[in-house]
Amino acid sequence: MSYIGFMSTTPDLESIALASINSVQLIDALEDLGFDEIDVIPVDGGFALLICDEQIAVGIGDDAFEASENLLDRVADLFYHDTPDA
Repeated sequence: MSYIGFMSTTPDLESIALASINSVQLIDALEDLGFDEIDVIPVDGGFALLICDEQIAVGIGDDAFEASENLLDRVADLFYHDTPDA
């Protein structure tokens, strides 16, 4: 006898929704800093940030939310460490 149970997709949908919010916030923040042609695209296992069609950073994770959080962390590290001291 086999049993096929109902599998909830709610956690997956929540993860995707939160990842979308993170992507929009990242794009808005970079546009506020004066960057143009910004895009966040899905890559195998996560997301990549493109500015003027050049890959700037990648975030990989077990789900969409974790991957988007890792992308935010990577971008923050890049901008923090690559900004000259005043």
